This record gives sequence, C-alpha cells and structure tokens, in this order.
Amino acid sequence: MRVLLTTRQGTVVARTKAICQLKALLVGAPQQLRQHFRGMTTDQQLERCTRLRTVPSHSAEHRATVRALRISARQALFLEAQAADLETELEELVLDAAPALLEQPGVGVVSAAQIIISWSHPRRLRSEAAFASLAGAAPIPASSGQITRHRLNHSGDRQLNRALHTIVLSRLQHHAPTRAYAARRTAEGKTARDIKRCLKRAVARQVFRLLESTAPPQDAGDPQPDDRAQPHVSAAPGSDATPPPPACSRSPRLDPVLPHDQHAQQRGRPPLSTPQASDLKNHVPRGLVRDLPRPTPTS
Repeated sequence: MRVLLTTRQGTVVARTKAICQLKALLVGAPQQLRQHFRGMTTDQQLERCTRLRTVPSHSAEHRATVRALRISARQALFLEAQAADLETELEELVLDAAPALLEQPGVGVVSAAQIIISWSHPRRLRSEAAFASLAGAAPIPASSGQITRHRLNHSGDRQLNRALHTIVLSRLQHHAPTRAYAARRTAEGKTARDIKRCLKRAVARQVFRLLESTAPPQDAGDPQPDDRAQPHVSAAPGSDATPPPPACSRSPRLDPVLPHDQHAQQRGRPPLSTPQASDLKNHVPRGLVRDLPRPTPTS
C-alpha cells in the first residue's frame, strides 16, 4: 500500500508539472494558435491539444509549438490514467484492510490509505492521544497571562496531517453535523484555524478508535511488535558444563580485602605510623596538651 501511494503521489506531481508546462506554452504561442484556447477549461485544453495537426503552410514556429503542445497534453493525460489505475488498486487494498474506514464521511481512498499506513497495526500506539500527536493534531498550549489558547502543531507525520486536513475540508462542505459545529464555534469567537484544529483532533480520535476496534485479532503464538529476541546458549547434550553468560553481562570486579598497610604498599603509599605526643602537640589545642603522656627522659 505504501509503494502504490508513493508512486501515485509522484505521478500526480508529474501530471501537474506537465499541465503547467502546457499553460506556459499557450502563453507564448503565436496569436493565431492561442486564440483557439480562450475560455476553455484545463480538461478541454488538454483534449484539444492532443488533436492538433500541422500543415506545410504553417511557419516553423507554429509547427514546433503545436508539436510541444501535443506532447505535453498526451503526457498529462497518460499520467492521469496511471494515477487512476493506482487509485483503483489502492481501493482494493483499503477495502481488504479496513472497509469501515471508507464508510466515514469525508474519507476517500487516498486519505484512508495514508491513515492505515501511518497507523500500521493494532497496539502500535498506546492511545488515541499518541495517534493525534503522531498526526500533528494534538494541541500545543500557548497561553499567556489571562489568555488561554492553543496553537497548531507543526510536527508529526505531515502526510497523515494532510489526510486529516482533507477530511475536515470535505466535512465542512458536505457534512451537516460538522457545519453546525463550525457555526457554533464561530459564534463562540473561535477562528477558522482553531475550528479546523479541533476538527482534526476529533477526526484523529474517531479513525483511531475505528481502526483499533475493527482490526482482526492476532494469534497468540505470533510475536508482538514489542517483543525482543533474547539470545539463548544451551550446553551440549550429556555435558555438565554451564553455558557461558551473555556477551553483554559483565562480572563486577572484586578486590581482596587487605589490611591497610598492605593495601597502601600495593598502591605505593607509606604505611600509617602511630602518632607520638610531640607530633600531636602542634595539632592539638593548647588546653589539651597537658593531658597527653609526656615522653620519659633517657639517661
């Protein structure tokens, strides 16, 4: 589904470029040729350009322009037919994956395919709030002082956000409950951008719950997406050898408990000696020196 949708998007972009090229050629075409396309729609111009012919009496500029117009028009129509074929294949896949999604108001084949691709599979997202955050439809607080407001979220999957935006625009035109909601929010002082933001959040909640509820149950033996394969090393049959620990485990370093003197000698430090009264005289307050034992004079 993702491959077909990406190919269709590229085909539609190429068709748009071909039509723009056709329009530019018509602007710079000779006056005798350009006057035949005045007042025509784009589809009529494409159909007319595919049937253009030249005669030897025409000038070289006229013949070259006619040939360029004919090639551009045929290319645009060919790409349009390819996009229609890809959309038909997408519809079959969407009907197989989530047929209830196409029954929702404003949801077309392309929007439904993009929603299914971003949703991927059941229990991938923990809640409908996470799905709204993925779609860039979660509101971001932008309050200041005594004004409480939210702004648009410009992050997330922009293709999914585009699909939700298309659904909202369709519902604002053809869905009576959505139009009533927009009228009520407008009376409350909401702007058109805020209304569309709220509607996209509601559509994200609706489609996520629909996909999670209608998804086919997975088998108990199938591994879940969150499972991680743990390496297991077993010993050879008939041997008492203990399997080695995993490569990622590290045994703590245990140093032998040694006396302070031996430990200091290993580190290259002098061992501690017993302090004498003369050594402590300079480090003990004057009032406490009298209590220290005095050294015995030697004869």
